Amino acid sequence: MDFWDRIANLEEELTRLLMRVAELERKQDNTIRHGKVTDVDAKKHLARIEIGERDGTPLKSAWVPYGQFAGAYKAHRPPTVGQQMTMFAPNGEARQAVLLPMTWSDQNKSPSDQPDEHVTTFGKLKIVEKADSYTISIDDKATLSLTTSAATLKFGSAEVEIVDGKVNVTAPTVSVAGATYIGQRDKGRTEGPVIITDGGPAERAYAKVG
Repeated sequence: MDFWDRIANLEEELTRLLMRVAELERKQDNTIRHGKVTDVDAKKHLARIEIGERDGTPLKSAWVPYGQFAGAYKAHRPPTVGQQMTMFAPNGEARQAVLLPMTWSDQNKSPSDQPDEHVTTFGKLKIVEKADSYTISIDDKATLSLTTSAATLKFGSAEVEIVDGKVNVTAPTVSVAGATYIGQRDKGRTEGPVIITDGGPAERAYAKVG
């Protein structure tokens, strides 16, 4: 092999090496991608994110599965368009990629900044979990609060509070439909005479004497 043959072989080898390096760089660039969700298919549990742009037009990723809780505890929480997500693709291969949330954006900010609570929001629904309490509220109008000492249900000016041995009802009007038995020895009993009112406007009332 003469000198020029060796040069030609060296050029071919360098070309192959450069192509391999370019392919490795491409895979490396595609290993982790951050972007906003552009499309969601909740039935197939797939989504796409924006991974750049070309000539002013957004470039979309391939359809990729999005991460969910899928063990004994299962959750169906599809992402929403505009949500910030991160795509992890082992070896840069989109066929092995998965989308994970856990990143905030100006469009979707954290619902809390307190270190001692877990907060979930969905539209007007809000759930606040603490070490000793659990609160569900809808548009700040209806609230269910559970603590170690009481359970409270509120809607407007009406409130039902359950504490140890007591049930407190506060409302401008309390309406009961159907037969009502009050003062029974055990739940589920309908013995009389204690205090009984027939359904509709009270027609009869019996009071236990002694």
